[in-house]
Amino acid sequence: MATPDQTSSGTAASSAIVFGEERLRGDTVADTYVPWFERERRARRLKIIVVASVACAVLVAVFSGVLWNANAHYERGRDALVRGQYYTAVDEFAGAYFFTFPYRDAAALGATAERSLALATAAAASDRRRRDTVTQLLQKADERLSQGNAAGVVEAIDAARRVVPDGPLPLAAEATGLSTQLALRIDAVAASDLAAARWNSAERLAMAWLALWPGTADATELLAAARSGAALQAKLARARAAAAAGHWRLARRLALAVLAARKDFPGAAAVVSEARAALAPKPAPAPAAATSPPPSSGSSVGTPPAAPPPP
Repeated sequence: MATPDQTSSGTAASSAIVFGEERLRGDTVADTYVPWFERERRARRLKIIVVASVACAVLVAVFSGVLWNANAHYERGRDALVRGQYYTAVDEFAGAYFFTFPYRDAAALGATAERSLALATAAAASDRRRRDTVTQLLQKADERLSQGNAAGVVEAIDAARRVVPDGPLPLAAEATGLSTQLALRIDAVAASDLAAARWNSAERLAMAWLALWPGTADATELLAAARSGAALQAKLARARAAAAAGHWRLARRLALAVLAARKDFPGAAAVVSEARAALAPKPAPAPAAATSPPPSSGSSVGTPPAAPPPP
């Protein structure tokens, strides 16, 4: 059975424990309790912070995207400008803006690209006009060749060369191969002229061929042959003139020189034969038959005596 002291101490200890627990529970409740207006204020503040953070993130993303887009346009514009793609460069530099401000020196480079584009456009238009003009002149030369007008062929090709002095003659896209076809036709007609001794025509066509394709070996040979034939023809004409004037030795010498240069030159052998025939020694005339002079009336030599008169 417990003593009073024990009972009293036990009750006191138990009371202290209960009081401590209640105090602790009361303090906890007091610490965790938040009035409703404070909770509203904290909620609004948190919401503002979240919204502001999201807005900042969005703004940063927008600014970053605009900046990246401007830089991408700028770099593509510079590459296109270097490659000479001026239309693309103008379009890219027009997009190289950070909102309303040009990105770096995009405005200056865009102006440079626009000037280059204008120059390139003008050059392209000039090149098209030049190609069309050359094409028309070569077509005209082909028509003159069909008509047998060698001088007209030379005139048309020389006109084309005045448009494009050096290098290959540019043609319109629809006339591709016209130069090659014209050169082949000139070669065929000039060869026919050489065979027919039409030296002047062959020479003109060779000159037209060289104007069309400078430095062509076949055209150079054709021109040399035509000029050689024309020179021999002139020399043969001098030989014929000498023969007509009776200067056979000169005619023979000139005609032989023509044959030495070209043994089958037409007409030279005939002049040589004619000159040799003219220069051949003539046979001596046959002596006339001997006849006795008629007897004189006072001489009786060699005459029979006259018969006596009849009785």
